[in-house]
Amino acid sequence: MSKDYEVDMHIHSNFSDGRNRVKELITIGKESGIKGMVLTDHDTFAGVPFFMKLCRDNGIDCMTGIEISSRTCCNQNLDILGYGINSKEFLAKYSGLLKHNIETRRKWAAQVLDLYRKNNIMDFSLKKLQEHFNLPAQVSNKYWILAARVEQMERLASAPPVRPIDFARNELKKGGVFYVTRKDYVSSQEVIHAIKMCGGLAVWAHPSKTFEKLDEAGYPPRIFEYLLRILLSYGLDGVEIVTPYLKNNQELKSFIRECGKKHKIRVFTGGSDYHGEYGINENCHIGCAGVSYGEFLKIKKFL
Repeated sequence: MSKDYEVDMHIHSNFSDGRNRVKELITIGKESGIKGMVLTDHDTFAGVPFFMKLCRDNGIDCMTGIEISSRTCCNQNLDILGYGINSKEFLAKYSGLLKHNIETRRKWAAQVLDLYRKNNIMDFSLKKLQEHFNLPAQVSNKYWILAARVEQMERLASAPPVRPIDFARNELKKGGVFYVTRKDYVSSQEVIHAIKMCGGLAVWAHPSKTFEKLDEAGYPPRIFEYLLRILLSYGLDGVEIVTPYLKNNQELKSFIRECGKKHKIRVFTGGSDYHGEYGINENCHIGCAGVSYGEFLKIKKFL
């Protein structure tokens, strides 16, 4: 599909929880006429060197990127995007943060798969999932469990009452039949500090998702602003504002932007959070959210 924005700063590959291989992402971006792309896989830089080489070979601007899961105050999980990081330095000094998160998710995933086996639903181990989807890295994301579950349901004669992917997601949510409690990720403070110490920009990914969770607790604007102040005290540089999650909620988008301006956020970024099949929604594609090329060059100046 054609791009809506010139630069997409939030894309995933099959090194974490994206359906497409790195080479396929470049092909999709080039065909759409994109000017810049950033690979932000969860807790890994594994695909970044090849991604950036292919970007440069195809005349697409880029920078290093990563999305790191974290745990912060108000009992919230949130993702921090890191841009322009010296990845070699990060891996030398802070690889333990990434290993902790990956191992946390792998233990969770193994427990979920064990529940499936005990209930005669699916017979997959983490290794079998990796082999089944021909992945370049160990499985550490629930995306691949969902993908296998959808495949399994699509082979059944009787279809579930909702879309298979929605049915599979509901099974894993709190209250679902295969819900498993996951241990905590590393702290947001540690993540932001590590990104900054390695020359990168730390950006709060899709903050509207956190806002919606806070909405259930009451007074979400006040708590959201308090949380933003905490993250800024850790050294947060920016907020991701142009995302598919906010496409149909201009009021919330305006609130987050104004809140950021009030507290002197340095940069506002944007990206599709593209996962490919089983992603955010059917209309989510590379370039459906992002920034202009001029804005991208301004963000690079901060680095």
